[in-house]
Amino acid sequence: MNVLVCDIDNTVADQMKSLISLHDKTPDNIYLEKAYSEDEILNYEVLNYSIEGVKLFKNNNYKIIWLTARKKKFEEATRSWLKKNDFPIDELILVDKIANKIDVINQICPDIIIDDCHYNQHNLKPLLSTNFIKAIEKNHNLIIFNNNWNWIIKNFKMITK
Repeated sequence: MNVLVCDIDNTVADQMKSLISLHDKTPDNIYLEKAYSEDEILNYEVLNYSIEGVKLFKNNNYKIIWLTARKKKFEEATRSWLKKNDFPIDELILVDKIANKIDVINQICPDIIIDDCHYNQHNLKPLLSTNFIKAIEKNHNLIIFNNNWNWIIKNFKMITK
């Protein structure tokens, strides 16, 4: 069976929209607490075509492993959000930070990884994690997600050869 490792925040869930909205209406002293709360996570919007894209992999015999940089205490909220939005879940792995994804990916050796490869979202100025990208691209097939599920769907056969 083929394996897809997929990120969640800003890859299938619109975390940035939530953070921007909160930033504009939440006092600074409680912004981070509210932004990274279970209630907020459960209300993230789904990015366009992401459900269809992930299901396309699932329907073509891919195991779906979700790999996200979230605190372990959000595992149930994360699983609930995925289920609520009808995403297939074969496995869910949470790590503390994006750099910790590297070891997990190297152990899994997936066929494809889809990840936005950003950090620093809470400051509303996401930075591309070039160290993560270099480490992953060296040995794996990485699609850097840039709001392109429609492109992934249209190019599925080329991506998965």
